Amino acid sequence: MKKALTLLLFLGLVAFGPRMLMCVGSEAERVSDSIEDEIENKKPTDNRFVRWMKDHKALTAFTGIALGAAALYEAAHIWFANCTQASRGPEFYDDIKLVRVGKELEIQKKRRKPGSLDKPVLLFTHGFGANKLHGFSYMLPYPTPVIPVNEYHLGVFNFPEVCRDDDHKPSMWLPNAALAQGGDIKELKKAVDAIPRGQKIVGFGVSRGAATWLTFLGSNPEYADRLSALILEAPFADATELIDGVMDGTMQALGLPDNRVVSTMRGVGESVALRNYSRSGIKPIDVAKHIPTTLPIFIMHSKEDEVIPYTHSLRVYSDLKEVGHNDVYLLQLDCGGLHCQTFFESSQRQEARLWVRAFLEKHGLPTENTRAGTATRDVSFLEELQPSIEEVREQLARVAE
Repeated sequence: MKKALTLLLFLGLVAFGPRMLMCVGSEAERVSDSIEDEIENKKPTDNRFVRWMKDHKALTAFTGIALGAAALYEAAHIWFANCTQASRGPEFYDDIKLVRVGKELEIQKKRRKPGSLDKPVLLFTHGFGANKLHGFSYMLPYPTPVIPVNEYHLGVFNFPEVCRDDDHKPSMWLPNAALAQGGDIKELKKAVDAIPRGQKIVGFGVSRGAATWLTFLGSNPEYADRLSALILEAPFADATELIDGVMDGTMQALGLPDNRVVSTMRGVGESVALRNYSRSGIKPIDVAKHIPTTLPIFIMHSKEDEVIPYTHSLRVYSDLKEVGHNDVYLLQLDCGGLHCQTFFESSQRQEARLWVRAFLEKHGLPTENTRAGTATRDVSFLEELQPSIEEVREQLARVAE
């Protein structure tokens, strides 16, 4: 019954929404003409709101369209929010390989039940705009795997906004996105709980997935003992900064003025599109310091990243060092490629792989892989990836200039 009423509302908005906007526009035009007549006849008017509408016709029209679009978006959210085409909950795989089927390469894998896991688990958390299938990219033999495919089980899951398990079209429903807050933390906790206690776990997160590891462990420090190591690529320190950057760029592109009305519209748009994200909610930069110092952490970030600036990783690393993390490492890549492309399209991808393998080896985790060989850096060189707090602060100051 609820879905039927929602669908009726949605169809009604589609059918009559444009007509309603036309009526509003016609009425606004009539009022505007009336005001012009009053001004010409020198008849005073005290209706400031109507005067404002006349002086800002474009903005008034934009507001009407935005409100209509928000109503349609809200109706669609009620109908589609469940995203039933995407799988929910953690899944575990091994024997992952690429197989040619006709002209296409397909991923062949064997699913395992949590109770049958007999190797360390690489628990992968995907980024914004991707889905669980992204995790397989890090264990495939092309060009060489980041993590030795034969030595680990791969654990993957979808974050709440993912609507489809299609690698080519990983569609999402934006209002469900929590950006490393409530829903994301809940899904990650569910995945860790599904792995039997005593099983070695290596956390591996990219972008929003990396930030979720920080908020999850920072707000649930007792779970750090479940992990043998944590690998993070391009985590953000504060999603609000990224949202503001996108919104500011959009306003500039549209030529919108920075006034109270536009600011209000901006806030309404954000509250609708990102209903599950709170500016006052938990952020990686606020809780990373609560992660127990016993957990080994490897952070990497490309200086060419334009989506999440590498300064976010510098800030997270600095906070961890300040509270006594001595087993944390920061790999900054001058030519690490665009956002989360370090292992795939950057000229330093092989260097990054060697550092990751050295990190795993130091902490007694498997690194051998028959395809890629056992080449690695001497673990003693990991000290090169441990700049002092003062060095990081100086670097942040130079970037800010």
